[in-house]
Amino acid sequence: MEELFDILNEDGTPTGVTLPRSQVHREGQWHRAVHIWVIDEWERILLQQRALNKDSNPGLWDISAAGHISAGQNSLEAAVRELQEELGLTVAPGRLEFFFADKDTYSKDWRFVDHEFHDVYLLRITAAEVRNIKPCPVELAEVRWIAPEVLAEELRYEGEYFVRHLNEYPKLLAHFGVEFHSQSE
Repeated sequence: MEELFDILNEDGTPTGVTLPRSQVHREGQWHRAVHIWVIDEWERILLQQRALNKDSNPGLWDISAAGHISAGQNSLEAAVRELQEELGLTVAPGRLEFFFADKDTYSKDWRFVDHEFHDVYLLRITAAEVRNIKPCPVELAEVRWIAPEVLAEELRYEGEYFVRHLNEYPKLLAHFGVEFHSQSE
């Protein structure tokens, strides 16, 4: 059965309408998603490489874990679900630190339009939890840990290998005291 999303107005207010995922992306309807950045004890950031069969951004490096908020679900519930589904991590909602909210648009072509409101979270994990990460092969090609400074450099010079998160990368890197300058600067 196809996942259902609550539809929003462009200002983020609920419309009261629920639609299937494929229709939401085909029509470019506004909906909600969660992004979770996982950080280890050594202040490294976990990146995931999206599976090659994904309908958006296949094979690109991306946020530690992310996903849509299903109809009737809140963002914390979705974040906990995505961490379990994508990384095999079971965490209590209280461990997730709300970082910020964002609004973004992505369009692959006229067949896939993504208008999303993101709730962005940070999750700090222990060395023992790092060992418990089990990437889902259906969702992810691989994962890797990266220092914030290295991420800033890779985004600057190899940005085409990353999912585009124009507002998110600078805020994440600033959290670590790292400045980010895009290639165009």
